[in-house]
Amino acid sequence: MQAGDLRRITGCSDPELKQWVREGVIVPLRPGRGSGVHADYDAANLVAVVLAKAMKEASIVVIGYASALAELQVSLRAQSSLKWGGLQYLMTPDRCQVLRRGALQDQPPCAVVMDVSALFSRLKHGEHEIPRQLELLRLQSVR
Repeated sequence: MQAGDLRRITGCSDPELKQWVREGVIVPLRPGRGSGVHADYDAANLVAVVLAKAMKEASIVVIGYASALAELQVSLRAQSSLKWGGLQYLMTPDRCQVLRRGALQDQPPCAVVMDVSALFSRLKHGEHEIPRQLELLRLQSVR
């Protein structure tokens, strides 16, 4: 997916997305090069953008979690998106840990716990179709 699609689905602004890519918060599937080759984004980036927006709304400094968000995207790409709904991700400023849903015993301070299926309920979309991975997970976005 192109940056325009990612912004339209998530409601992320262009300057915000560009800043997060520069800071390493969002790691495109394939980075752009110059003015002729656009970056390609995927469902892992979609999750990271929605999470970053939720963190920002909660007054969390997103750049402080850049390495954890980058690790999250690598983790999501390493497994089938069909499994994402049964997992939680515990993120501290320096790392991202994958857990089975409900397995978290104690949450450390300065940690963000993300449930992918709950996070997708935050998505906004207009005319754009929900990506196929979301349909397979039976996740719907809310207007």
